[in-house]
Amino acid sequence: SIPASIKYLSKLTTLYLPNNFISGSIPSEIGSLTSIQQINLKSNDIEGSIPKELFNLATLRSLELSSNSLSGSINNEKNDQRLLISIVLSSNELKGSIPDFLCGIKSLETISLSSNFFSGNFLDCFQSLAQLTSLDLNSN
Repeated sequence: SIPASIKYLSKLTTLYLPNNFISGSIPSEIGSLTSIQQINLKSNDIEGSIPKELFNLATLRSLELSSNSLSGSINNEKNDQRLLISIVLSSNELKGSIPDFLCGIKSLETISLSSNFFSGNFLDCFQSLAQLTSLDLNSN
């Protein structure tokens, strides 16, 4: 599992741990990584919800959490995302509506939310994202 002590890696810019059989949940302390630019935890056994603190990382550019067992809905609180270019949450068990805040991140180029249980009108949200080059919403 990812230890809560990860918060002490304050200068960490890249967290790259795909395909490592990591279990447990993503600790909320990950929100203390104030220099982080890339997080890749794909293809592990991570479960639970995505902590809201993850979406308040102002320096985050790429978030890859696909092929885990993440569940629940994505918190729709106001966030500090300004630089996020890519968000890949495919092949999990996420549900609910796609959060409105994603539609306000003008830097987004890639969104992959496929193979989850999202509901609602997807396309209206993403029409204002002029930089968007890849949108994958299949199997929801």
